[in-house]
Amino acid sequence: MSDKDKTKAQLIDELTAMRRRISALEALETKRKQAEQSLRESETRFAGILDVAADAIISTDETQQIILFNKGAENIFGYSAQEMIGKSLNLLIPERFWTIHQNYIAQFVRSATPIYQIGEHQQIFGRRKNGEEFPAESSISQLEVGGRKIFTIVLHDIAKRKRLEEQLAAIYQLGQELTLLHNEAAIIRRVLETATTLLQFEIVGCGLVDRQAGVLRYCYSIPEIMELSMPLTGPETRGISVAVVHSGQALNVPDVMQDPRYVFPPGGLPICSELCVPIKVDQQVIGVLNIESSLPNCFTSDDQQLLQTLADQVAVALENARLHTEMRRRAQELAALHFAGRTVVSSLDLDTILQQAMIEAKILLEAEGASILLHHSPSDELIFATAASPGTEALIGAPVPLKGSIAGWVMRHKEPVLVDNAQKDSRFYNQIDNLTGLNTRSLLAVPLMVNEEVIGVIETINKAGGTFNLHDLELLEALTSSVAVAIANARLYENLQEQMQMLQETQAQLVQSEKMAAVGRLSASIAHEINNPLQAIQNSLTLLKEEMDSHRRPQELRCYLDIAEEEIKRISKIMHRLRAFYRPARQKEHPLAIGSLDTFYRPTRKELQLIDLTVILKSVLYLVDAQLKENGITAECNLNSNLPPIQGNSHHLKQVFLNLVLNAVEAMAAQGGVLHLNSMPDQAQLDNGQLLPVVRLEFSDTGVGIPPEAIPHLFEPFFSTKAQGSGLGLSISYKIIRAYNGRINVESQMGMGTTFTILLPLKQP
Repeated sequence: MSDKDKTKAQLIDELTAMRRRISALEALETKRKQAEQSLRESETRFAGILDVAADAIISTDETQQIILFNKGAENIFGYSAQEMIGKSLNLLIPERFWTIHQNYIAQFVRSATPIYQIGEHQQIFGRRKNGEEFPAESSISQLEVGGRKIFTIVLHDIAKRKRLEEQLAAIYQLGQELTLLHNEAAIIRRVLETATTLLQFEIVGCGLVDRQAGVLRYCYSIPEIMELSMPLTGPETRGISVAVVHSGQALNVPDVMQDPRYVFPPGGLPICSELCVPIKVDQQVIGVLNIESSLPNCFTSDDQQLLQTLADQVAVALENARLHTEMRRRAQELAALHFAGRTVVSSLDLDTILQQAMIEAKILLEAEGASILLHHSPSDELIFATAASPGTEALIGAPVPLKGSIAGWVMRHKEPVLVDNAQKDSRFYNQIDNLTGLNTRSLLAVPLMVNEEVIGVIETINKAGGTFNLHDLELLEALTSSVAVAIANARLYENLQEQMQMLQETQAQLVQSEKMAAVGRLSASIAHEINNPLQAIQNSLTLLKEEMDSHRRPQELRCYLDIAEEEIKRISKIMHRLRAFYRPARQKEHPLAIGSLDTFYRPTRKELQLIDLTVILKSVLYLVDAQLKENGITAECNLNSNLPPIQGNSHHLKQVFLNLVLNAVEAMAAQGGVLHLNSMPDQAQLDNGQLLPVVRLEFSDTGVGIPPEAIPHLFEPFFSTKAQGSGLGLSISYKIIRAYNGRINVESQMGMGTTFTILLPLKQP
């Protein structure tokens, strides 16, 4: 290639390379312009963000001079950006925090973190243009631009949040306190005090609706003003609070001068605006809570919401207080009913029940008087059984007709009656007021019913402070149910007492009859026993007479007289033992307890004595000694000399032992035999299941025995295996032993004999 061609090729290459560089430069220029456009757009967006941001965004240089102050900062601090650019950041910080802020900045500069949270461990505050301080949260970032540091602070005003937190804490605390209060005045006073700490006003008050009087009554306010009653109906109905009561909606009046409904408070306080909210329970307005200020348009929607929250707290607390009072009243009534019911049923004496029922009814219903009328079947009238009110002594026993009286109507219809004005009731029997001098105004009457049968009527008259209501009727009906049962029980008890008395007397007669029967069974042997000393006395008198007619020797006369005296003493002892046995048992001093007739045989505490069973057994053997000899029966006794004494009645036990011995004698009368008597200390489980010390007594004979089929019935009344037997001896013996908490058992074999075993505890419970 020539030099000329080479030069041309080089030029083409250089031109191509130049074109490439120009294209590259054009591409770079395009990218630069795009970057500049993006930067301008980013700056525009950033500026927009700065303008719309609610938080304060402030940038400073290294000397803390402000170089950026956004709209949020202007709104929070009250300064314009023009006022703050170039000024020290300290202007926005309370002086007491200047040193702390400088320490934050110094610590931040030394740290490697790009963002630092200020006030993380300590509350920080800002200062507005008007000097007001406010709590804040902030963060700071640092950026190096052109060799110098730029600090940007983002600050959030938390004054509103703090205020809301304080309000919520105060409301929570209030709620906690109100749960412990059950008094209307204390509840409302505490709510008003809380309102003074949360809202700005001159007057706060609470009015409660009195529906019976038809007014809205203001009794509570801060500061205290005279009580105010505002009519809820009628031509004079006025007041913003009255309008709230009727509408059930809150009213925020910015200028009360422009509202004709406004009623100026007593005291002449200058009021411009009022906020009033309803107090509701179950959608019913029971009152209002209102605040008033001397400033126009003072209250905001936030204030309204807060005041309504307080009103809701009042509503809940007042309703809880009402329920608490109602529950306490109901509890007291139930306690009174329980006490009254327990009192009237604790006695079985009719007069006591009636009197106590009247006292309880009068107290429970706060009545001036109360009375009970019982139905008298023979005359078909109601008779005053008892009454509790001044001047009612003349009523006791007075009759009341079933027709022409409220009580009679109640009895005939079996329905209660509540009369608000007795004098205007056509059924009212005014003769009662004439007797007592009372003026019956209101009246409650409830039938006394037992098993659907009316036995009488209970009445109360003249409730203190008003008239009776349905709740009073319910209380009286509840009391009446207990009273009716108590009266019926008392009547049954009286009847049962009469029957028990008759049974007791019959039982005593049966016992005495059995004793006399035993005496009859002994009569032959006793006659024989008495005949011997009588023969001796007769012989002595004959010899005495002969001696008197002849020698009259003093020594012989005395001898005959001594013999006669000794034989007379012998007869006296026989008769004394016999009389002691058949003497009727002493009657019980008190009525029998309702239960079993076995209580007839149970000894009283006065009758219990320590007795020696060996002595009693020997006395029984002495009584039957002649009869034993006549029937060829030998008595073999094995009586323990160390037998412990027991608690009991010797007459009762002597009757049991004599009956068993006589039965044994009769069982061996035909062929004679042996009577075994054994006694010994022992231990046994009696009714209570405990192992107790007892005395064991065994009465055995060698007689004919008892048929097996008769043994289960031996202790039944009127059952006997003897043709002439009464069937009461063993039955009474069994009841006596059981009354002493003991046992009596029988074992027998036909042709071999019978054994009765008795176990008696040493002590009675």
